[in-house]
Amino acid sequence: MLNCSYGRLNLDHALPRTTPRLEGIPKNEHPSMDKVMSIHQIQELERQLLLALQQCEWRVAGKNGAVQLLSLPPSTLQSRMKAFGIRRPA
Repeated sequence: MLNCSYGRLNLDHALPRTTPRLEGIPKNEHPSMDKVMSIHQIQELERQLLLALQQCEWRVAGKNGAVQLLSLPPSTLQSRMKAFGIRRPA
């Protein structure tokens, strides 16, 4: 379950505490958990997005945009900004 408070994602209960047995997949062929991000990795990702946006004066795309620093497509950066609730300060 994901929830958000004070503009921050709370991922404490996002993943089950144990990995459920996947039906029909032999035990030694379970999908790798390498792609699951820890809360620290997610926080670091959010920090990197904010730093890049601040460094680029909140320009997402185009010349001198944050997407160039992050090597991301503009749509990916915009999606991540939305997921983290990151908005340009007024």
